[in-house]
Amino acid sequence: MSSSLPPAQQKPSSQFITLKNGILTDPTTSLPFRFATYNIPNLGLVEDPPYPWSLPTPYEQTDTLLSIQQIGGRVARIYTLSIQNENGSGLLKHVVVANGTGTESVTLGLNERMMVVMDRALAIASQHDVRIIIPFIDNWEWWGGIESFTSLHGSSNRDDFYTSQAIRASFLSLITTIVERNNTITGIRYKNDPTILAWETGNELMSSDNKKPPPWEWTTSIAKHVRQIDSNHLFIDGGYGKVGWPSEVLTDPNVDVLSNHYYPEGVDMFSAGEWVGIVLLVVVFLASTATFWTVWSKPEKIPWLRQTTSDNKMKPPHTFRKRLTLTLLFLLIILSLSLTLYITITRLNHPPFIRRLHHDAQLAQSHGKSLIIGEFGLAPVEDCAKLLDEIIDGKYSHTVTGALAWSLRGHSHYGGFYTHKELNGYESYHHPGFASSPGFPKDEMDMTSLIRAASFRLAVLTNYSIPLLTPPAPPQIFNISITGEIWWRGSTGARQYTVEREEVGRNGSWKEVGVVDGNVKAGMPAFVVGDGSGGAGRWRVR
Repeated sequence: MSSSLPPAQQKPSSQFITLKNGILTDPTTSLPFRFATYNIPNLGLVEDPPYPWSLPTPYEQTDTLLSIQQIGGRVARIYTLSIQNENGSGLLKHVVVANGTGTESVTLGLNERMMVVMDRALAIASQHDVRIIIPFIDNWEWWGGIESFTSLHGSSNRDDFYTSQAIRASFLSLITTIVERNNTITGIRYKNDPTILAWETGNELMSSDNKKPPPWEWTTSIAKHVRQIDSNHLFIDGGYGKVGWPSEVLTDPNVDVLSNHYYPEGVDMFSAGEWVGIVLLVVVFLASTATFWTVWSKPEKIPWLRQTTSDNKMKPPHTFRKRLTLTLLFLLIILSLSLTLYITITRLNHPPFIRRLHHDAQLAQSHGKSLIIGEFGLAPVEDCAKLLDEIIDGKYSHTVTGALAWSLRGHSHYGGFYTHKELNGYESYHHPGFASSPGFPKDEMDMTSLIRAASFRLAVLTNYSIPLLTPPAPPQIFNISITGEIWWRGSTGARQYTVEREEVGRNGSWKEVGVVDGNVKAGMPAFVVGDGSGGAGRWRVR
């Protein structure tokens, strides 16, 4: 595939999604616009082996966006624009220093090489009827975020990103450059491209102590600026919803959508009632333990056991009472400890996504906003299923526009799939879902089936026609070693491949050599000839 797409191949522009009465609406159908899909971090910059921090190729971008189209996902969220750090790291970054560094007067610009890759992503997304959410900046420093941005302006105080007028002016200037950019492939300015679903202030933005949302005045000023230069697109507050939203943001007419990310959050996941229950159980456990020790070691201290004769000798029944008391106390200790552990383990393993969803959706609905679950996952599949069920059919189904699982990694240009390790033993997912193997998580088949099913349910509810699946394009063999290792670029949506070899002396006669699954890590051979004959001859894969 070429690095650009001729204008003749562009999919006709659809209309912009709008907010009406707190509901995102598709003007082509006048029905709610809804989706269940994935985040695609590698769409603009590849962070995974075998060649991390490289640019995705046209093949890789097409593969992931076609994957979204095949499941009926309709939307994908990229990761934020990457920011050069103060020492000018040689890693590829979207935002780079154009003039000066380390002072408030620094001039920042966009890395044209990387922005052309973004141009191409939008062009390919348009072809496949996929809309893109673009967050501007990251709260974290995975590939440069707020801390890097402020340091480029000579500040070591991370919160200056929100409070410094000079730094804010620089950020607003950068946003203008992005929004006003002319796509070098389609010729469409970003602000006029319906392929972009929404602009988002950033990813999980919070104060430096990660306990408060960005200052309301900062968020509303960014929203106002974007609305002034781009009246077409939706605007998402990218503050991390788990720390709340200021009332001024909730009432700002320039903010269309609230976003939150749902992951297991440890102690933050317990409600006030659950904390009261846990504390009471701990108190019961400690009191029972203390009483148990007293009965065991000094029964004469317990009045109920202290029944004596005239010569101050304890009556025989005390032995029975002591045993009974010890037994009951022991059972009480076991019960209270078991209940405490049950509540803790159950909550940690089964995060209260539904409770969070109801809270966030009610807040959004009461202020005329829509809610998007910008990221969710790293949790048992059954909890993700309950969340999606509630989003699709629950009491706030029209307020909650959609949800994006974290995360989808596509085929690599160098063969196999990109893989990515996450927290708590979870890993990235791959379309259409594969059996567990190194780099392919044990819950992949269930999770990918869950997202696909949710997308289809929403398509029915919103009268959206998911394109019919067509046979995958043939894989592209690009390397065969003399020892019989074969590499190919996989076919989007294919789960298995048949490897064939032309029989010696029988031109055009092919023999099946093996059938292999596509769950291969990037850069690894997809097939190894096992009969010792090496890679000589002609091969094909289908």
